[in-house]
Amino acid sequence: QEMTIFTPEFTHINRIAERIEARIVTNWFYRSLTRPGRSGINHRPFSVFWANGSRLISSLPQRSGIGAKGAHSVEVHVDEAQDLSPQAWKEIPNTISWEKPGASWHIHGVSRGVRDDFYEYSTRPELEFHVHRITQMHREDWSEARRQQLIEEFGGSVDSPDYKRNVKGEH
Repeated sequence: QEMTIFTPEFTHINRIAERIEARIVTNWFYRSLTRPGRSGINHRPFSVFWANGSRLISSLPQRSGIGAKGAHSVEVHVDEAQDLSPQAWKEIPNTISWEKPGASWHIHGVSRGVRDDFYEYSTRPELEFHVHRITQMHREDWSEARRQQLIEEFGGSVDSPDYKRNVKGEH
């Protein structure tokens, strides 16, 4: 069907697009699933058109939220959601084809360390988000030495605001 990736800035979607495109062009199986020739992957805006008619598109909702309009996807991913404007938060849920089975949206963001708009939107009970907090401690290279290094780097205490935000992922 259709998936839309929203990001607040072009630099964010560009990094995601590079990873997606690299995975497609370096894997014969993924390459075989895209439309042949130059019609399979487009840039500005980034999109992937699959041979079966499905598509992956990207969109920049801008501060006004207008970049979100027009997309009507079954699955929506928002990256760097902490940087979205309040208007974009209002527009994006309206772009999801809720009437189709499997419709969903996924919000990815990083705490700024304060209880701001991102905190308010991602914790609203009526939106029924399942929040998964992935922290520095989930990294494969996590160790006591790494913990001590980050304590020093982010304020000298596990209770410092920068340590809580950057290591624990807390608002």
